[in-house]
Amino acid sequence: MVSRLLILFLFLFATVSFAQKESNNPDSLLLECNFIKLQEVLKNANASKAASYQGIISSVKEIPNLDSKDILIGQARSNKSHYTEAYAGMLASRAFDKFESSANKGRQDEAITYFYIARFFKNSYISGIKISLDRDFKEAQECFSRRKFNRSLELCQYVENITSGNPFFAVSFKDSVKSFRLRAKEKFMTIEKEKKDWDQKEISDYNFSITFGGGLLYYPSYSQYDMTYFLNDPIYLKKVLLHIPTRIKKEVGFDYSFSVGYRLLDYLRINFSYSSGSVKYKELELPQTIGKTSLEVRNSDFLLSARYYLKTTVGVCPYVGIGYGYSSFTRSSFSCVTEYHYSIANYGEALKTIELSMPENSFNATIMNAFFGLDYVSSAESRIMYDLGFSFDKSSKVDYFLKGYKLFVGFNVGILL
Repeated sequence: MVSRLLILFLFLFATVSFAQKESNNPDSLLLECNFIKLQEVLKNANASKAASYQGIISSVKEIPNLDSKDILIGQARSNKSHYTEAYAGMLASRAFDKFESSANKGRQDEAITYFYIARFFKNSYISGIKISLDRDFKEAQECFSRRKFNRSLELCQYVENITSGNPFFAVSFKDSVKSFRLRAKEKFMTIEKEKKDWDQKEISDYNFSITFGGGLLYYPSYSQYDMTYFLNDPIYLKKVLLHIPTRIKKEVGFDYSFSVGYRLLDYLRINFSYSSGSVKYKELELPQTIGKTSLEVRNSDFLLSARYYLKTTVGVCPYVGIGYGYSSFTRSSFSCVTEYHYSIANYGEALKTIELSMPENSFNATIMNAFFGLDYVSSAESRIMYDLGFSFDKSSKVDYFLKGYKLFVGFNVGILL
């Protein structure tokens, strides 16, 4: 019996304490229009919070003196969709319900009071949630910069869900969130696709491959040449023309290739390829050049190579390799006219017009090849292969103008058989 009385006493004490605590809550007092009790409670609140409530109290005191109350109530009714709990918060929604109830009963002053209270709660709710969402959006941007795209996408979606359709958020902010969400989604989907491609465990059963493609070809040239080697002038002219500064404007050419491959082992493939390309060097740069010329370099290569795959399943498969082959090389002829000032003892300075020329140069050579790249096959059933490769060729013979190697980057599409 004593224990039952003790439990009842504790329950009554808790109920009274909770009711007392609830009655001292400024929001509850404002929602019940208990302004006298509210002002007493605000005496113990901090100055900033007390000032915000004093504003609504002052506005309510002016309601009896307002003109055109019917118009004000009509305008408030038209904003009903803006005072839902999703847009304005629970307290604002409850206050607006009380506004409508009072307005329907013809209690204009009471209705306007509740509308002011609903607007006060709405402004407080929006202000607080804007601070929170700004913080979430900033965190989403920081996660994006740290490549945490999944977390960035989650935060953007959360912010967008809350602000979508809400009339109290600026359109510019909504557009910024949406645009950033799309960026985060694109990055996240790309990484997920790459991860999926890399993590696949299937192995393609096709042994033969035929590929077609092309790419960019580059023959490095020397920065300066001794052109007197190509003069047919008297000996004294050769002595003064030993260092005619000559340069070539370098260009990037194109190369087209075809290859056939066979897989010896899961990680080893043999390829036989043919490629043909050309590079044009726009002009020779000579001092006081009267006539300019251009050079073209053409090559045809046959290459036998071996690829070693660092990953043998489908998806993205990196590889390295070496090759050996045969190259046919042709460099076009050229001629150029320039004027050169030189000094002759006891005669002063003289001006000489000089013609520089070089015949076409063609030769065959062997080439050593080293390369690396990536193959991509989407699934074990797919018969389409994509290849991106980078290669370096070293030739056994060298043209006067060019260094003995070339660089190539190419993209190929293949059929698996």
